[in-house]
Amino acid sequence: MGLFPFFSFSLFTICIIFSSLQNSILGCSDLIKQSCKNATNDDPNSTYDFCIKILGENPKSNKAKTIEELALATIDLTICNASKVVSTISKVMRSKVLKTSYGNACLKDCLSIYSDAISALREAKRAIRIKDFKKASVEISSAVDAPSTCEDGFNEAQGEVCPISKENNLFFQHTVVSLAFNNMDGHIGL
Repeated sequence: MGLFPFFSFSLFTICIIFSSLQNSILGCSDLIKQSCKNATNDDPNSTYDFCIKILGENPKSNKAKTIEELALATIDLTICNASKVVSTISKVMRSKVLKTSYGNACLKDCLSIYSDAISALREAKRAIRIKDFKKASVEISSAVDAPSTCEDGFNEAQGEVCPISKENNLFFQHTVVSLAFNNMDGHIGL
């Protein structure tokens, strides 16, 4: 009988904590949902579902209370994605999957392009923090071009196939979402 009141109290406390956590997450989820709707509304290059997916899976996004915090979170996610692409490129280069020197040269170019994209995204993050949204837009826009520039190298030679097309597409989607959030935060009409 002595344990029952303690158990009831503990269960009650857990329910209250869970309820308050759920309410705060739902509030942030509403911000994410509305922001993703606004960010992807007029942009044929981004989708609401992708925006919700990447932001919904990120703990930093769920804590965000402003568009600026979400913009910074999207930049972090995009930098993380670019780092994964760099890692994938390195693995492909080590595996010697590409049989031509041209294909390997293209991969080296892609590695350099993505390294530059990471630097540009870090600059964009700094610019957002000081509310220089135009500079951030320029930096993110330069990163948006990384996937197509990488693919173009392979497309210039007949028979060459880019081994990281899937990764290029995913990175492009990340950068488009980052750009949309930056532009919403800075109200930039480009």
